[in-house]
Amino acid sequence: MLNPKSLITFLWIVAFVCINPIGEFPINDDWAYAKNVYNLVENGRFVVDYWPAMNLVSQTIYGSGFAFIFGFSFTILRISILLLAITSSLIFYNIVKKLSDENEWIAFYITVTFCFNIIFCSLSFTFMTDIFFLSFIIFAIDQLLKYRDTKKYPNYLLCILFCAIAVLNRQHGLLLPIIIIGFVYIVEKSFVKKTIMIALPIAVCWLAHDKYRHYLTEYGISHNIQSLGKLFIYLKTAPFSDHLLHAGDMLLVTGWVLIPLNILLISQFKDYKIKAGLKLLIIAGFVLLATFNALPHHPLGNTSNILEIGPRAVKQNPVPHFPYYMVWIKIAVTTISFISVCITMFFLTRKDLIKNTTASKSFFRLPLFLFILLYFIFVSINKAYFDRYALPLILLVVLLLIPKLNATQLKLKSTLIIVMATVYIVTILENKDFFNWQKNRWKALTYLQNKGISPHEIDGGFEYNGWHKTNKDYPNDSRSWWWVDKDNYVVTNEKLNNFELDTLFTFKRFLPYKSDTVYVLKRITNR
Repeated sequence: MLNPKSLITFLWIVAFVCINPIGEFPINDDWAYAKNVYNLVENGRFVVDYWPAMNLVSQTIYGSGFAFIFGFSFTILRISILLLAITSSLIFYNIVKKLSDENEWIAFYITVTFCFNIIFCSLSFTFMTDIFFLSFIIFAIDQLLKYRDTKKYPNYLLCILFCAIAVLNRQHGLLLPIIIIGFVYIVEKSFVKKTIMIALPIAVCWLAHDKYRHYLTEYGISHNIQSLGKLFIYLKTAPFSDHLLHAGDMLLVTGWVLIPLNILLISQFKDYKIKAGLKLLIIAGFVLLATFNALPHHPLGNTSNILEIGPRAVKQNPVPHFPYYMVWIKIAVTTISFISVCITMFFLTRKDLIKNTTASKSFFRLPLFLFILLYFIFVSINKAYFDRYALPLILLVVLLLIPKLNATQLKLKSTLIIVMATVYIVTILENKDFFNWQKNRWKALTYLQNKGISPHEIDGGFEYNGWHKTNKDYPNDSRSWWWVDKDNYVVTNEKLNNFELDTLFTFKRFLPYKSDTVYVLKRITNR
């Protein structure tokens, strides 16, 4: 087998060339994160846009480093995150290899199917916070494993540093000390040493978070950072069905991403007995209860919506039209995701499936379970929920399942290669479609601006109006909510009532293979 790390790097290079993410436009929420970098680099001021609800300081500093060297651009910021994605995928490979008794094939298969799943890969070509946050979780776990093997304190201190960087990007990082504490409690014997090593990550992470919030308040920097207080208010005021909807969708997203790993686990399973069948039935009943609210609505989307990467937040008709075949695809995806969740839960709760030397030395099983549980609860009860929030949870579930693989009983290699190739190709094509759409959308917006149309006259979609902040308020009439001032011109995916065609831009998409269109529409009667 060729060097797996070289192959993984090569796959990323091929993905970059095929997707071609070069272009001066923001994606999803990253217009707000890019604006923080822009203000720091161009104006020398640390300003936090009020849209983000996370800490964001570490990613702002990271992105600013690239912008200081190469100049500010959305492409440079995307590349900065892509470099982190490549680095973290290589380190993730090392972690999986270590947990699978140094099996290169298992490590390569799991790394490719995880890092080129539709959510991880698509976010790697943005300046969103998800990959930055996930990368530093991977870096921290890698250093913790190295400390386990070497007992060298620099590894332990680096682990804490990476956790602090994650905290200064997203508040969920405050849960990371749980993993470190669990490790220390289990592994270290000396009471004094154990106490110090448990106190240190808690102090560093919480102080980093507290001092940053104090800094924002002291200098009067406007911010909309999520806090436990806001979380508890939403928990009290929001209907319980909302929490169940979030929880159910997150489980289904997890199931969908873990299909390749579950195929590998099933290929090694031998205990086909009535007892195992009954247990799977009980688990299926539990999963049905947990996902009942989400099943009719899955996928809730944001990053991925079955055959499209998103979000594609442009003005559309009140009742969007979906092709009939999409209904059946949605049912199939939801059903497969449900089955995959059941299989995941089945293997997570089997202690006697396969035991290997690494599994017997597993030091962070309980801490990982605790982190997963708390993270799952916090995300479920949060007002804002998106499919991409499942990534940290999926990562840790993968790490829990790896010791259940038997490196000596690998079967169906040809099937696994097909699974890898399918995941990779579908992900690349969906990303290619998304960037083709984005480029034509922004080509349309450039066309309007070249005609002398002010951004205040345009509804160009969430990112466009968010970046230009054409209105300080959220409109509550027929205009889109994303800070639209006047929608005399609209860039959209479909024809709208009360608008006439100005021009259109056509492009090819691959999934499904057809021509697609971005419309530039003009309001028949100006506001």
